[in-house]
Amino acid sequence: MKEQAAPQDRLVRAAWAKSDRLTDDWYPLWAHLQDAAAVADLLFPQFLSESQRTLLAETFGSEERARKLAVWLGAVHDTGKATSAFAMQVDPLRTRMEEAGFEFPNDPSPQERRSYPHGLAGQRAIVQYLAPWVEESRSNRTKIRALAEIVGGHHGVFPQQTVIPPAFDLWEPPQWSPVRKALLQRADQLAELDEDDWVQILAARITEPVQALLGGFLIVCDWIASDTRFFPTSPLGAEPGYSPLVSAQRAVQTLNFGEGWAPALVADYSDYYEDRFAIATPHPVQTDALRVVNDLREPSLVLVEAPTGEGKTEIGLSCAEAMAQQFGMNGLLVVLPTRATTNAMFGRVLTWLKRTIPEGGSATATLAHGKAEFDEDFQELRRAGYRAQMFDEDGSPRGVHDPGNASVTANQWFQGRKKNVFSNFVVGTVDQLLFTALKSKHLTLRHLGFGSKVVVIDEVHAADTFMQTYLHRTLEWLGAYGVPVVALSATLPPMQRQALLASYRRGARTRMGQRPTDEQSTAQIVGAAKAPQYPLLTAIGATRLAQVAPEQSGRVTTYRISEVDEDDRVDAVIRAAGRGGCIAVVLDTVDRAQRTFEELALRSGCEVELFHSRFTAESRGIREKELVRRLGKDASDRPKAMIVVATQVIEASLDVDFDMMFTDFAPTDLLLQRIGRVHRHARASSQRPANMGEAQIVLTGGSGILHGEEAPKFEKGVRSVYGDSLLLRSAAVLRALFAERGEQVVSIPQDVANLIRATYEEESDVPPAWQEVFEQAEEKRAAKDSDQKKRSAAFSIAAPGTGHIAAWSAAGYDEASEERGAAQVRDAELSVEVVLVQQRDGNVYPLPWLAPEFRDVAVDSMTGVDERVAREVAKCTVSLPSWLMRGSGLDRTLDDLENCGFEGWQRSYWLKGVLPLVLDEELRAVIGGQRLRYDEEVGLVVEGKELA
Repeated sequence: MKEQAAPQDRLVRAAWAKSDRLTDDWYPLWAHLQDAAAVADLLFPQFLSESQRTLLAETFGSEERARKLAVWLGAVHDTGKATSAFAMQVDPLRTRMEEAGFEFPNDPSPQERRSYPHGLAGQRAIVQYLAPWVEESRSNRTKIRALAEIVGGHHGVFPQQTVIPPAFDLWEPPQWSPVRKALLQRADQLAELDEDDWVQILAARITEPVQALLGGFLIVCDWIASDTRFFPTSPLGAEPGYSPLVSAQRAVQTLNFGEGWAPALVADYSDYYEDRFAIATPHPVQTDALRVVNDLREPSLVLVEAPTGEGKTEIGLSCAEAMAQQFGMNGLLVVLPTRATTNAMFGRVLTWLKRTIPEGGSATATLAHGKAEFDEDFQELRRAGYRAQMFDEDGSPRGVHDPGNASVTANQWFQGRKKNVFSNFVVGTVDQLLFTALKSKHLTLRHLGFGSKVVVIDEVHAADTFMQTYLHRTLEWLGAYGVPVVALSATLPPMQRQALLASYRRGARTRMGQRPTDEQSTAQIVGAAKAPQYPLLTAIGATRLAQVAPEQSGRVTTYRISEVDEDDRVDAVIRAAGRGGCIAVVLDTVDRAQRTFEELALRSGCEVELFHSRFTAESRGIREKELVRRLGKDASDRPKAMIVVATQVIEASLDVDFDMMFTDFAPTDLLLQRIGRVHRHARASSQRPANMGEAQIVLTGGSGILHGEEAPKFEKGVRSVYGDSLLLRSAAVLRALFAERGEQVVSIPQDVANLIRATYEEESDVPPAWQEVFEQAEEKRAAKDSDQKKRSAAFSIAAPGTGHIAAWSAAGYDEASEERGAAQVRDAELSVEVVLVQQRDGNVYPLPWLAPEFRDVAVDSMTGVDERVAREVAKCTVSLPSWLMRGSGLDRTLDDLENCGFEGWQRSYWLKGVLPLVLDEELRAVIGGQRLRYDEEVGLVVEGKELA
């Protein structure tokens, strides 16, 4: 960037950008634009990954020209503030500008001023400025608009206005337009853009990914340049000797974004696994995955399908490191289905990073979900980051970063839902990735952050029809950015495999300027989707598709399957537990799990634990860690006898190993995933009861699942979760396998691919006596799928290559509200989290089992809540059943909760905006017409409708 002296024109010098109403200080517009340009110049090679700079270089002809354009955007982003609509907001500064020679319209209304935001004004100014550079044509107008929209959306919202008030357009006084033009010309000089540069830029194919990348980068530069610690709100820019580059360097040094990630070249696979994970003999699928990745010639999606217990997490991390090195990525994003599994993965990733970041290096990491601040591993990283980033009010560093002691920290500037995507290493719930396709404000920031990382999706099969709309669209965009993706699954239906491959390729081809698909590409993907091998590795990019079927590890688990009637279910569990062993009882609904737990705890005489989603966040986290500690691979005190009653939360990404399982029926792929928690790890025969040396699975939740002429009948709770169609398909497939085999056994991995394929074939072969029931179930399933696709598509952004990004914020939706965003990308049902507190003796207190220093402190004070107490209270969040939010129940439930709110909570960092659920002295409450009770051992219980 070429620094410029202060402008001489008195009108240009008088225009203002920032003001401080308390001190009457103000900051010149020209100086703020120069500051943002300096930040962009400094950050471009540091903040953007090599792959992102390559995409921009391919677009504009060279990386240097792309850098110049980024600097220019910083130097013009607030040009729209040189309008009377903006400048009249502060009376003293308006008066000052009038004295300099500006004219203002006669008191336009607030609505008129709001209808002409400075982003829109800047966008229009750029269109007018660049128009003379190109011949008049639709194509050229589109290119100019693509650049101008980046400036229009630099506050996270793209302007939607089409009518400009005449006071700011047709009747605008003559002084304003020349000032905007002078600022734009000054930007050309700052960025050192000459005529040849503009010819190349305006001839470029400026795609939506390029727009989003530059738009997100511009927002970051503007945020830093607006930080008064480094760029104070005073007319410093008019003083001789002022250097925006010096201030920018101080800002970037103090914010300390880390050195990034310099991944290693993975060559010797065995040594790599031993060095990174202490795995002396990796499984064939682990080494083959690295071979596949090292053979890639283009960014690709790699699908890893392998049985549970084969080390897919290690595969994901190892492939990510190899891909990052190959394709110039500077970070990693790992996403999982639930918060609980995300917390566990965060710890595993940190352990890997300790072996990955070289000595003396530094990088940033974050845990991304709504309760991340309560995770101790993350909090320790934040404390390390804070020590590394302490600075005085003038912005000078106070703390000294010590890479030897803290190679991985949680950077303070990267905190919050808009910025946490910029950490080098992000571990979060799958929502964080799906938000990439959700129409929302500031979406370009998410694209900028994730566009620099390798993405690992664990349990990719867990996405339902509604979520798949966002997942497939996200994969298109990742392909368009050239982001490598690793998707992990133990059980993936062929149609889902086909959709994932097709989505990524469409985006990758769009980047190359090709049609998203053609007959040859479609045929290739369809063939790959039908591949019968298992385990299976599939890699797809814009031009290449490869599949490898690794040798099976030699570890075969045979599961003997039986069923038990609902009336005999608990007795059967008690009989099995009497012989010892660790037994899982998996139920498809929380209510069924709670009732079963209470009966087993009363009658079994055995240790019984309960695990589901309706415990408080803290309690659920403790229970999960304890389960992994006692039943995980490295458990040192594995119980001799134990029953764990759980819902489906136990089947996803939890490294636990049972001797036997009773489980409600579920669709084949999910059932196989679930039973993979039985005999998950190889153990000496002495570590399992003699009668459980063979893995045993007992099916519950229905009658006639494996036997009988008539179609099976499933429990209401089981049907409500999965629907009859997939349950009937799955039962028919198991019956056919058992009839052919002559015994009721399933072998993993041998049977996995065939069972899943047969379940999801378009024409399912069910027994004739089931036909009528099955056809009705299929119709209901098709109608539900169609409805979910329609509703989810309404909030999804368009595919790359189909139009400009201005529609991304057209809905005015703010994804920063994670709970509302999660409801949009998951299942369209609003799930409300509440904080549990208890009313005692006329006051409201924390739950009685918290530590004494917290539980006896009232939390309903008008003056607020002590922050230490507030943090402990905020851990007591629990999700209400989603069915309470259906139909008219939504308003009634929210009204009941809001009536319990406390004004003092709005002053608390931890409790602001949180809805309390006030329990009485018996820990009961009535919400939405339903009687609720919280029990420390059982969780949140729905007791039934309110008594009349």
